[in-house]
Amino acid sequence: MRAVLDVVQGRPSVEVMQWIGTNEFSVRVPGQGRGGVPWRAIFLDQRGELLQVWTDVNRDGRADRVEIFRNGERVKLIQR
Repeated sequence: MRAVLDVVQGRPSVEVMQWIGTNEFSVRVPGQGRGGVPWRAIFLDQRGELLQVWTDVNRDGRADRVEIFRNGERVKLIQR
C-alpha cells in the first residue's frame, strides 16, 4: 500500500502501473492507517468506472486483498 501512497503524493509507481495496466486512472483513499499509509485504495478509470480495490487487511503496509472489476462486476479476487 506504500505504492498507493506514492501515487497519491504524485510520484509514479511501477507496482501500481503493473497491476492497473494503464496510466489513465484515479485513486481514492477512504482511510489511512499508521504513518498515513492507506489501508484501502479504490482505483477508477478515466470514466469513473471501478477497476480495482486494494485492501490491507492486517495493516502491514501491503495489500492482502485485490479485487479486479470489469463493467462494474468483480471478475477476480486475489488474497494472500
